[in-house]
Amino acid sequence: MKKDFLDYYQTYEEKIRLAHFGLEQLEELYGMLKAPETLERSFLTIDSSDKIIVTCAYNASPAQHHEQMISAIGELPEELKKKIALLFPMTYGGDEYYIKRIKDCVCNLSVPYQIISRSLSMKEVLTLRILSGIVLNIQESDAFSASLQEHIMAGGILIAGDWLPYSILEANDIKYIKTSLSELKEKIEGCILHFEEFQEQCAGNREKMYRLSSWKYVIKDWTAIYRELID
Repeated sequence: MKKDFLDYYQTYEEKIRLAHFGLEQLEELYGMLKAPETLERSFLTIDSSDKIIVTCAYNASPAQHHEQMISAIGELPEELKKKIALLFPMTYGGDEYYIKRIKDCVCNLSVPYQIISRSLSMKEVLTLRILSGIVLNIQESDAFSASLQEHIMAGGILIAGDWLPYSILEANDIKYIKTSLSELKEKIEGCILHFEEFQEQCAGNREKMYRLSSWKYVIKDWTAIYRELID
């Protein structure tokens, strides 16, 4: 957003300060991660006990490119398809027609799947984040959504479009996998094949994301901005 602003108002860089919003729910997520045995999983209908849950996008908007995800997954070798279950959070955005279209596409994959279209409680949402092993995000644009921050902190391995403005993740040494649309199948395949290795690489993301986006840390930046104004 800062870049877009400065592309138009090119003489205001000295006047800009970034006030990154904190996420209150990260406190609850932090506690849930310490007690995974207490997670309430009843809202999940797929049998994923021996599978990697691959969560596809985070809403029902066509801009999330669900069909490209399904197409890439459909090209995977059969032995890898047997290792995964697909989860489609579609509780907002889009419409019933689009959700049905996605259901018609995914039912041909011979991969267990669940489309969640009802509203979830915050605890259910955070449980979904914790149980997701791989997260796919190839939407057209993004402004660093809370959904993805929750997924990253929960330990999910994020595969994201290389056109999305996530330099803040790199600046904070938060590990994720970049992909183009043409490389998506290859990146998903590699992630499934080397799942434990990627999990290890992402193990440090929890604390890094908490420090980046919890109000406990973010408020210090806001305080500094206000002090600069007063001084």
